[in-house]
Amino acid sequence: MIHKKNIWNYSSFDKEKRDSVKLAYNILVHKFKTNKTQYIKNSDKKKYAINSLRLTVFKNFMQLNESFDSKSHDVTERIDFRSLIVRDSCNAQLIRSILKLEGENSKMIIMAHSGHLSKNGFLRQMENTFSVNSFYKLFKPTGITGWWLNEMIGSDYYFIGYQIGQGYFTGFNPQKEYKMESIYIAPPEFPSVNYYLSKANKKYYFLPMNFNQNTPKNVAFYFYSFQPYYEIGAANDLKYMQTNAEYYDAIIYCNDVEASVNYTESE
Repeated sequence: MIHKKNIWNYSSFDKEKRDSVKLAYNILVHKFKTNKTQYIKNSDKKKYAINSLRLTVFKNFMQLNESFDSKSHDVTERIDFRSLIVRDSCNAQLIRSILKLEGENSKMIIMAHSGHLSKNGFLRQMENTFSVNSFYKLFKPTGITGWWLNEMIGSDYYFIGYQIGQGYFTGFNPQKEYKMESIYIAPPEFPSVNYYLSKANKKYYFLPMNFNQNTPKNVAFYFYSFQPYYEIGAANDLKYMQTNAEYYDAIIYCNDVEASVNYTESE
């Protein structure tokens, strides 16, 4: 069995688990190619091509993970650092391939965690969350999807991040076997970016990071310097620092949020 918290960490799997994934992959590819005519008849050629790309990228994902095995003997780096780099580079490869398939003037909206889509990718750690402090290395800019897309697409890649004030969100609780539940977000504390945003007069707004000569110097300096902010993952913690003007192209801020509806396994 593969634990929920490691379901995306192929790099953490032992040989038996990896062999099971490869077997399932080969069966799927065989069925996919054997039934190509029927698949296209029931959908269309473009959908078949996109799913073919997905299968190719997943194969690359497995191969890239395994190519690192002889290069790192540190368990923390292997699971947390390498897995994200491989996964995100494959995500960027798939996105770029789909854009090419759709045509030169095609557009795409991508929804993902900001830690995957930021253009800069550098986060300074406020707490040592791993034994070898690998989380800082994990967010080197060349390791994330957003960095790759910015390299591939250039200024046409526009990253909008979300920041929130308080409320609830649906996430995994690591204290309860990673079960999904509504997690409370306390009001942000000084001197976080969220704290200052929460003091604005509006409950939600759109804030572009395109500062110019008309922007007050202290405002531009603040957003171009490292500032603490809240990271929402399995929990909402003030653990990282970032340069917002380099991390985002724009920010959507919501002061109050509510969790989505939770469903039981039987539902």
